[in-house]
Amino acid sequence: MKTTLRMSIEDALDRAGKELQSKYEQGPIPRGELVAVAARYAGCGVSSVIPSDFAYNRVNRAPASRARPMFVQEARGLYKYLGLGYPYTGAIFWRPVGEKERVVGRSKNGEAELFRDPRS
Repeated sequence: MKTTLRMSIEDALDRAGKELQSKYEQGPIPRGELVAVAARYAGCGVSSVIPSDFAYNRVNRAPASRARPMFVQEARGLYKYLGLGYPYTGAIFWRPVGEKERVVGRSKNGEAELFRDPRS
């Protein structure tokens, strides 16, 4: 699939997520494929595309992390596309560099509450 379409990384991930989730049906999307397709749409390098910044159940140090969540990280390197505005309920995780993953918040029906926000 070759394209010259240029869009923001967020819009590119949204489009790639929709397309790939239909391909994988109920299964998770491999990160490598998600990143490659989104980078092609955005016209950027694959290192610029970070799906975990757009996951309902993840938060990273990046200021824009969780600004437009659309995925759930089901396992390391595997994402399920739920779409924007999904009423996600569950834990929110953060993994500090070199440390174990930890729960830093909860979300109920799409309303997130972080009791430890790594973005600040």
